[in-house]
Amino acid sequence: MNYSYELIEIYKKSKGYSQDKQAAMDIPKLSKGVLANIKAGTRHLTAEQALFIASEANLNEQEVIINLGIEKSKSEEEKTVYEAIAKKIKAVGNSAAMLLLTAGLVLGVAQNEPEGSVCT
Repeated sequence: MNYSYELIEIYKKSKGYSQDKQAAMDIPKLSKGVLANIKAGTRHLTAEQALFIASEANLNEQEVIINLGIEKSKSEEEKTVYEAIAKKIKAVGNSAAMLLLTAGLVLGVAQNEPEGSVCT
């Protein structure tokens, strides 16, 4: 399954839809014919359509656009650049998550210390 159609499937699931035509009616500028071509792998979602799905399904918009770019890549070099960007975005996201987790742990320990004591 191609990435564009995966996004449509995610959208359908998020809305409780069972049919492609239900999604086609919601997604901007998406006819049933274009949807059939996306499903067949001969067309891709536009950035506008992908961003609509990301917004409606609470997906990371940056990752959606990067993955759409990977799917639309016409050369291996272009695909490699998009994949490198995707790795950087994930690394930043993972670093931010670790930082938040660490801060939460520190705050949790500090709140459990007796008043007037110093955390070591």
